[in-house]
Amino acid sequence: MAADSPKSPVRPKPSPALKVAGKALFKDIINDLSDDWELDSREIYLLTRACRCADEMATLEKVIDKDGPTVEGSRGQVTMHPAIAEARQLSLVQ
Repeated sequence: MAADSPKSPVRPKPSPALKVAGKALFKDIINDLSDDWELDSREIYLLTRACRCADEMATLEKVIDKDGPTVEGSRGQVTMHPAIAEARQLSLVQ
């Protein structure tokens, strides 16, 4: 009688709603898990939230790269791009 081989953990797939940065982060973290490690539903939820933050940060960075760090304010003055403040806030949760 052959010995039972250890059961391989089920590796979750990234949500189809994730974009490039989020999917890359998801796959990187899943691929870094040791073979005997499996994420529970709470951990998958938190990982997916982190991946959504990565997607949002990537979007904000593209906007800032395109527009520059400053924009024209309502009275024609130079002001900090609002995406910078959003990116700063988002970085607090990453």
